[in-house]
Amino acid sequence: MKTIMDFVSRMLWFRSVGQNASIDLESGTTFIEDWIIGNGLVDEFASFLKDTCDINVQLAVSVAADNRKILIEKHRNGNLIFQQACSNGTAAAQLFYYWMKRFDNVSLLFMDEFDAYYHFALSARIIELIKKHRNLQAIFTTHNTFLMSNRILRPDCYFMMEGGRLKSYIEKADGRELREGHNLEKIYRNGGLNG
Repeated sequence: MKTIMDFVSRMLWFRSVGQNASIDLESGTTFIEDWIIGNGLVDEFASFLKDTCDINVQLAVSVAADNRKILIEKHRNGNLIFQQACSNGTAAAQLFYYWMKRFDNVSLLFMDEFDAYYHFALSARIIELIKKHRNLQAIFTTHNTFLMSNRILRPDCYFMMEGGRLKSYIEKADGRELREGHNLEKIYRNGGLNG
């Protein structure tokens, strides 16, 4: 019983579509920008944006009119307030970065529409980052068929929601054996997984 309770207590669900939201056992509200600044992670976060997301921005800490520390983007012609200047995709990447820093304590990760604001290649890089955390199980929901690739996950790790029922790709493969060399996205787009 203790093992099950421990597993459940370390589950995490989050999404960045609409309003950032999460379900975990932390109480209260955390402002991600405050957390990044407070933990001295500004440079690391900027490196994450550059190396993972292909967003090259120079970040610094400044003090707002209300004496609160904020992130700013430094540009040749002046500075911009990060939270006002960042796109939905950058805000989603910031949310992912915040939770990624806690993945060592997560047992089950559920990311709903995790890549709604991402370029298709960034979605694959995010999954690769999560796969490095061997201590957690992960579930992603997406409409991005680019992710249907043996380079990213095995065929038995992909599922489709159809008619209110969850079906595995293997179950839908019209009797054919799916192998590592198969292009899952092409098979799907050509109707080979519609059976």
